[in-house]
Amino acid sequence: MLDRLRQLSWSFRPDADISELPRALKELADLAPPSPSGTDESEIWTALNDLAALAALGMATCDAFADACFDAFGTDAPASASPGPYTELAAARRELALSASSCRAAVDRIRFTLDLS
Repeated sequence: MLDRLRQLSWSFRPDADISELPRALKELADLAPPSPSGTDESEIWTALNDLAALAALGMATCDAFADACFDAFGTDAPASASPGPYTELAAARRELALSASSCRAAVDRIRFTLDLS
């Protein structure tokens, strides 16, 4: 797992090929950390789970601001009581500091709202 994380870290360097970013984020977001059993393993699991949630948020942010989704003028605002996907993205980022699971739930809602696969 650590070797894979090290390999993926090359995709996030400033001089990395930007076209590799979505693939690396997806791989990190799909990261399946081992189940926690002991205290040390629980800390590792938490760190990996947080990293996966951050990558999912990054992936949703990239997708939300892609030309196909981005609504610069807000004309495609949802009719529901939702504040909209861009406000939800900011809330999901704040949520990450509290709970990776809650952040992932918010990201899933955003992806659904924007019809992202």
